[in-house]
Amino acid sequence: MKEFIAVLEGAPVHDAQEVAERIRMAVQELPVEHGGQEITVTISIGLCEAPAGYVGPAAPIVEKADEALYEAKRGGRNQVVIAGAPREPAETADPVHLITSATKKTATADLAS
Repeated sequence: MKEFIAVLEGAPVHDAQEVAERIRMAVQELPVEHGGQEITVTISIGLCEAPAGYVGPAAPIVEKADEALYEAKRGGRNQVVIAGAPREPAETADPVHLITSATKKTATADLAS
């Protein structure tokens, strides 16, 4: 299992969710062969929005995105879950969206036996 973080600076939360869904669907549809067998690869995505103008540490935002990722995993995997973010007063800036993700390889029915 691999995890990564993507930052979508200035994207509204619905745009970030659309990007995350496109990534999820592309991974799911990607043909992957391993050991002569086709396997399905899925991705779970946790999405977190930092408030516009947020100047605090990244750690609380990363933790929220990570919590959303694990909620996606607990909820059946292969989905996008959006979390809240620590709220602090904002002056003027675009929101930043953070996506954490993990992929999981799963065997097809042929490999399940």
